[in-house]
Amino acid sequence: MLNTLSTKAYIAATEAVRSGIQRFKQNESGVTAIEYGLIAICITAFIIYVFYSDNGFVQKMADKFDGLTSTIGSLDETKYGSAASSAASSGGAAASN
Repeated sequence: MLNTLSTKAYIAATEAVRSGIQRFKQNESGVTAIEYGLIAICITAFIIYVFYSDNGFVQKMADKFDGLTSTIGSLDETKYGSAASSAASSGGAAASN
């Protein structure tokens, strides 16, 4: 009798584990979340590469603004001469003369 009960308990436990493993294999709901996570990681890596590499978007924009700043500075000195620079240093008193 004890052998019969232990055998039945062993069979029930084995089948429960087997059915649990089969359900785990068939469950694909977590797979979709993992796929979306991998896609998000790839997009993030691409954005970081494009915007923050040595010759990326941010560096090119900084170079353009530096060029624009120097162009405006050279036009200011050429057009207004020393009056603009002295007005900037004295607070505008030389520009009113």
